[in-house]
Amino acid sequence: MYTRIAQHFVQTLSKALFVTTTIESNSNSWTLTAIGQTAGVSSAIQVLGDSTGDGANEWPQIVAQRIADDNSYLTVVMRKFYATTQEYQAPVVLQTGSSGERFLDFSTGTYGRVMPIEESQHLAGVIDIRVKMRMSDWTPAVDNTILGKSEGVDSHGWYVFINTSGQLSFAYSVDGSNVISMNVATATGFADGQDGWCRWVWTPDTGGGNKTLSTYKSIDGVTWTQLGITTTSAGAVVLFNNATTPYSCGGTYGESAPPQVLRIYEVEIRDGLNGPIMAPLLPDLWSQFSSASAYSIGAPILTIVNGSVSGAALSYLSNANIVKKMTPDFGQEVSFLSCSHNDGLLYGGDYTSAYRAWIAAIKARLPGSAIVALTQNPQTDAAPYHAAHAARRPNIIAAAKSTGSDAIDIAASFLAVVAWESSLMTDNVHPNSSGQSLWADRVEQLLYAHST
Repeated sequence: MYTRIAQHFVQTLSKALFVTTTIESNSNSWTLTAIGQTAGVSSAIQVLGDSTGDGANEWPQIVAQRIADDNSYLTVVMRKFYATTQEYQAPVVLQTGSSGERFLDFSTGTYGRVMPIEESQHLAGVIDIRVKMRMSDWTPAVDNTILGKSEGVDSHGWYVFINTSGQLSFAYSVDGSNVISMNVATATGFADGQDGWCRWVWTPDTGGGNKTLSTYKSIDGVTWTQLGITTTSAGAVVLFNNATTPYSCGGTYGESAPPQVLRIYEVEIRDGLNGPIMAPLLPDLWSQFSSASAYSIGAPILTIVNGSVSGAALSYLSNANIVKKMTPDFGQEVSFLSCSHNDGLLYGGDYTSAYRAWIAAIKARLPGSAIVALTQNPQTDAAPYHAAHAARRPNIIAAAKSTGSDAIDIAASFLAVVAWESSLMTDNVHPNSSGQSLWADRVEQLLYAHST
């Protein structure tokens, strides 16, 4: 049988297949044997850490590339956190799966997708909505509703749509019954059948007695061009809290899919301007409204959500706002936590407690994800804080055990190598390519390991 973490990872791959998945040993490598490689659900692996995992040739990307090499049916994507903007950069596609690009295909059903009510949080302040999509006609014959939290009389909240002039519009209600729309008088300019990112930023109260709507377009979802100028309307408002209405993707709740929407690739519902993302980004992680809901086609996506930041210490990585920004929901099945190098002289009971709190914060954001704490490679005696770094090793293992999490003792694997200082290190603190490969080996062994 598999270890608990291996079960989570195999679940990640099995979800992508909707079949039973087995792992076969081939010398020192593991190969996925599977059937039905065109169906399934996307999943992800989360990494949170410091400079030991932030480079293009370091262990998170090594593991990602190995998974891609062994599983041609998967699209494997690396997303890297950028500390300056507190955002993930444009995705790097390591491999496109054999079934092609993944999207919610509105030719396959009448309705879109929904989120459970308990996961459809009411947003009382600024709402920042971003959608990557394709339309057959970007100036549709009727208004096309894209995304929202609205149902009908007495349950209207908000939703975004594209009107017949091709303008991005925002609809809201303050009483659940009456709906008011705002738009910016500039169309996206996308060509019919073209993929594009659309963005709506609605502010219910500017602090000056007004409400505003700003709209944007983008090709990559990272660099945005504002459409026209911000629309300002007199009178601040309080959005109606329709607590029993879920988020819906592709129309409002219970509404059939809009006629001109061909594809939705990705959605972002953000709490505040550039705020944390409040729902899964990939539509195939949302629930079907009914048997007539649209299906996702194309290769399932395995996303490596790499929140490794050079210089990051535990105090940074466990900051409540940072945790929210670093953990967007891509369906993370496993989360690897890697921290110690930048924690100076801290160790002991206080460090163990702080690490436990970090684990708890990750579990709160990603409740379905198994947590794995990593000790890090040892530092040489010439490193200024090598002794405290070594003392944190048992603290990390203790924090993992006390929270029901797993741990990989990376330090032990380095110390088991004769002359590790010269063969596995690029300086007194950081591993070289051989050290990174060893680190990736240990992570991969846990992902695919059988228990005895």
